[in-house]
Amino acid sequence: MAFEVYKPTYKSLFRKIAIGTWWNSGDPSVYGMAEVDMSEALKYIEQIKLEKNISLTPTHLVGQAMVECLKVRPEVNAIMIRHQIYYRKNIDIFFQVNIEGDDPKDKTAKAELSGVTLRNLQTKNIFQLADELRGKGTKLKKNKEGELMKVRSTMHLIPNSIMKYVLLGTSFLNYDLGLPMHWFGIPKDPFGAVMITSVGSMGIDWALAPLCPYSRSPMLLAIGAVRKSPVVVETEGQADRLEIRPTMKVGVTFDHRYIDGAHAADMLRVFKDCFANPKKYFG
Repeated sequence: MAFEVYKPTYKSLFRKIAIGTWWNSGDPSVYGMAEVDMSEALKYIEQIKLEKNISLTPTHLVGQAMVECLKVRPEVNAIMIRHQIYYRKNIDIFFQVNIEGDDPKDKTAKAELSGVTLRNLQTKNIFQLADELRGKGTKLKKNKEGELMKVRSTMHLIPNSIMKYVLLGTSFLNYDLGLPMHWFGIPKDPFGAVMITSVGSMGIDWALAPLCPYSRSPMLLAIGAVRKSPVVVETEGQADRLEIRPTMKVGVTFDHRYIDGAHAADMLRVFKDCFANPKKYFG
């Protein structure tokens, strides 16, 4: 070998899954970015903190906003089974959680990317969403407990060369054949219709993330950091003016087999309105 390399002492499960997930770049993904004015949302977060002593974050607001979007366009709350689109009855959303390694100073420590699924969100409000996400996320980080932890320990034993077939095979058994996979540690529909990851919590302004084929989730959102940006403010009867306001960029990836421009336009309108009028949508 013409250059020097070495194998890491710790083999990340997420890296193995990533290798098995994306073997080539051909997919029906559409990428976009939405920039949201966070002025009213940050006021709302502060008000809820003072009045109810409940700590909300942009991730909670994005999750609840997506619930509102799926209520407006329920056909996006869908799943592909045997090359046919079926609609989900409930709104389930998967939130990715970063599990820090044992030694934060060691860049090769056992840091992993996992997540939790919140189910039946059409019956819950933003405070219930925040409480459930905080509880499940804390348990996952501290005790390494969660719906997918059992299967993660099993997948550590699978070689990279066959990971792709294991992922697609379990997805086929779970979704297409409808077989119970609890024995393997996989719950029914483990990822829901939307996957959300917060890159802003790591200081990243914005990002576009790829869809995971085996998840059968048609949409993924990457939440960026809240930054001050110049915003053109339009007021009826007055000249436009430029103001510095807090904004947040959200990278959106969706499967074109489920979603087209008309769906995206309707959902973007509701999504932005949720942040412009948080009391109206979130209570």
